[in-house]
Amino acid sequence: MRGFLSFSWFLFGLLALAACQRQDASTGMALLPPPGAQSTPFSYNQGIPPTVTPTPRVSATPTVTPTLPPTVTPTPLPYTAVHTPTFTVTANPGLWPSGPGQARPGPRVVAYPLPHPPSLDGSPDDWGPMPLYAIRHVTYGRAHYQGPQDLSGVFLVGWDVGYLYLWVHVTDDVYVQEGRGPNIFRGDSAEVLLDTRLEEDYFTHTLSADDMQIGFMAGNPPGFHPDAWQWYPRFLMGYPTGVQVAASPAVDGYQLEIAIPWGRLNLRPREGLRMGFAISISDNDTPGTLRQETLISNSPYRRLTDPTTWGELLLEGGSPR
Repeated sequence: MRGFLSFSWFLFGLLALAACQRQDASTGMALLPPPGAQSTPFSYNQGIPPTVTPTPRVSATPTVTPTLPPTVTPTPLPYTAVHTPTFTVTANPGLWPSGPGQARPGPRVVAYPLPHPPSLDGSPDDWGPMPLYAIRHVTYGRAHYQGPQDLSGVFLVGWDVGYLYLWVHVTDDVYVQEGRGPNIFRGDSAEVLLDTRLEEDYFTHTLSADDMQIGFMAGNPPGFHPDAWQWYPRFLMGYPTGVQVAASPAVDGYQLEIAIPWGRLNLRPREGLRMGFAISISDNDTPGTLRQETLISNSPYRRLTDPTTWGELLLEGGSPR
């Protein structure tokens, strides 16, 4: 009898255990997957609102700027002078990305500080090592142009706290200069164009009050009473106060050495100062006349009344001591 009761309790326990396992299987309890099992990706469509994506800021549409023609990189001209200067011959560099979104099409020119003011005598002997730039692009009177021996040039440019300096060697087979004052451009002469507020009117295609045109002639004959004249801006037209010009003859033409005071340009010099810049040479090969037959420039695109066709000048090398 006792054995029968023990067996009955054992059988009852087995039946109760089986009933509990069936109840667990019928509940909604989530069971963790075994290690290494692949989880099902969570979906935003299961009743949870999606993340709100912030609205991007609308940027102004940039102005499309027409592509300018590439800069012609000239080859340095052979140089002949009365003296043997000690400077480095450099071809005009090409475009440089310096403006607001683009570069002007003309060449760049870099001016380095001079260790001491040069003696204004027409010679570059006291300038020290400087890059030499070419003037050779015919921008007016091509029908009269006979080649580099007829008209060509090279120039240096430097600066100090008082002046912007230029030295120009002109190759010219026939020297003719019959004019004075505003008529010097009608004979053999040189001129510079300067945009003294470059970043304020970078894309302006007309002359403004900050654009300068100053001309220089070597005298008649070269070295005898050299002269200067300013045409632009109109309110400064006349003999440019403070501008100094020296000249000397050369075996193949003439030389000019020029000092332009910064006060004349209404500027304070500093490293990194940029200006619009072009330098040109006029030619007259007919003695006894007043006429500009040819004009060549360091900028192949140079137009007098459009400053965007000029090149650029950069003051480099730190403040002079």
